[in-house]
Amino acid sequence: MLRKLLFYTLTSVVLLLNGCSSSPGAYQQQGKKNLTVNVKADSSTYLEVYELDGPCNQKMKGEVKLQNGINKFALMNNKHYYLRINFKTVSLLSGSQNITLGAYVTPKSNYIYSMNAVYEDDMYDVEIKKRNIHSHKATRMTIKPLETCKEKDGKPFISIEWLPALNKSVEVL
Repeated sequence: MLRKLLFYTLTSVVLLLNGCSSSPGAYQQQGKKNLTVNVKADSSTYLEVYELDGPCNQKMKGEVKLQNGINKFALMNNKHYYLRINFKTVSLLSGSQNITLGAYVTPKSNYIYSMNAVYEDDMYDVEIKKRNIHSHKATRMTIKPLETCKEKDGKPFISIEWLPALNKSVEVL
């Protein structure tokens, strides 16, 4: 019994170390900080930043380990991003588990963006909002899996909730 426990513990450590060595680089920020991520989690939590480069071609720009509390980041205006929160948990009984939630964002200069990421007692939630810096009106954005990007006539097709009056999917040109 002790041998099995030692074997599983060492295997978990090796897998964890191997996963860390092959992880993507840190996200390189440019520009003014326009994204705030507020974290309340009892697990390791990361922000993964993807840039959409062509029809549904997601290019990972990097990831950042988040601390509990306020984390601030810069995103370039008018670029298409997918921002994903990744809650990473490791347990001897259940192994490692990743829970990911994210949203598509195209930052604009007259908006600031905020994400709330909560993972406590095996319950998780991610919320993202954009707020107009002039009117202070906040709009909740839709959380979507990264895989929802679908090609349609060679253009990226992204379902977003930024135009509540239209309440339709929007083609990003």
